[in-house]
Amino acid sequence: MMMKEPGTPEELAAALREAADAGQTIHLGGAFSKNAMGGRVAEAAVQIGTGRLRQVRQYEPRDLTISVEAGMPWCELEELLAG
Repeated sequence: MMMKEPGTPEELAAALREAADAGQTIHLGGAFSKNAMGGRVAEAAVQIGTGRLRQVRQYEPRDLTISVEAGMPWCELEELLAG
């Protein structure tokens, strides 16, 4: 299985597009720490991790809204919001 860890949304889109164009199956995840929770995961040709995608995209404290990238760990988000 090939592993890819894109660092930008554009790199993620390119990795997904490349796998789709090649007809490859994709296993998409963050840190893959919950893989065993739902039972066995089907084998895939490409594993794409979102762990490097952890930036805040938009934050409006007055509106109580925030947009973060897919790889931001929950504990980092809680820490950010606590400050």
